[in-house]
Amino acid sequence: MLRMLLPLVASLLMNGGLQKLLGRLQQNGKGEQGRSWVSTGANEPVDAADIREALDQGELQQIAQQLGVSEDEAADAVAQVLPDVVDQATPGGELPGADELDRKLGRLHELGAAKES
Repeated sequence: MLRMLLPLVASLLMNGGLQKLLGRLQQNGKGEQGRSWVSTGANEPVDAADIREALDQGELQQIAQQLGVSEDEAADAVAQVLPDVVDQATPGGELPGADELDRKLGRLHELGAAKES
């Protein structure tokens, strides 16, 4: 399931999705966790409840549907991979420009999709 999840999470974060997600984490008191994923230090974890608060209901439903799991299972799975995906997309410890970020996330999306086939 995690292999299938990587391209879904990468797509979710493209086109301004990462900034939106980090903003929602900040609003929900989890900004420190989001910043830890972007920075060069250790990634702080989040749980399924944090993910449910940070994603639109439709986004979580779509991920659950594509994975063939419940929304709770999908939120838990996203919580497991999200810190690493953000970390890989921001290796310099800061958010790159939108085009550069989308390019990096696009590569992660392609890698995940290639592993599925």
